[in-house]
Amino acid sequence: MKYIGISNARKLREAMTRLGSSEIIVMDILANRTNLQRQKIAEEYKTLYGMDLSIDLTFKLISNFKYLITAMMMPLPQYYAKELHDSMRGSAIDDRLIIEVLCTLSNDEIKMIKQA
Repeated sequence: MKYIGISNARKLREAMTRLGSSEIIVMDILANRTNLQRQKIAEEYKTLYGMDLSIDLTFKLISNFKYLITAMMMPLPQYYAKELHDSMRGSAIDDRLIIEVLCTLSNDEIKMIKQA
């Protein structure tokens, strides 16, 4: 697993320094990994380059693709916490999102979201 993280971290760095097909490479790597594997890749990227992969991706990518990849790079508890927070902000509360998230998770997962 460590080799995969290092190899993927290097490929992502290389893709972000090139022009052109970098989005395809980023998507090919990150969309075919579990959240845990993406977290490992982010750790290896930080070790190799001393920079945060999510921040680098944010600067290199554009539009909705940037938001998708940023969301994919978040640990799940943080992602759910952000989505729940956003769904309760303002006057338009998204009841369906709140119900979908909270009713599909275990008590332990909900505790992890509360901590995040």
